[in-house]
Amino acid sequence: YIVLDICGIDLHAPISQLGLAFDRLGYRLGYGGGYYDRFLADFCGKTIGIAGRAGLSEALLPREACDRSVSAFATEDGVFSAELPILL
Repeated sequence: YIVLDICGIDLHAPISQLGLAFDRLGYRLGYGGGYYDRFLADFCGKTIGIAGRAGLSEALLPREACDRSVSAFATEDGVFSAELPILL
């Protein structure tokens, strides 16, 4: 495959995303600027959300059409796939 490069970033390398909260489908509640979503619009790799245990929400978070979900979450309890239900 061809590795695309934007500003020197390998678009196939994993990217970590901070968030205030993540729901079980991998959508994040951020700070409202849309920076991650704009950057990730052309991103081909995996994304990992980083939050504390309290930042994982069983309720689905509000989202817009441009919002991108993460592939997995990392908390102090481990790493969880966004495709599987999270037991809190």
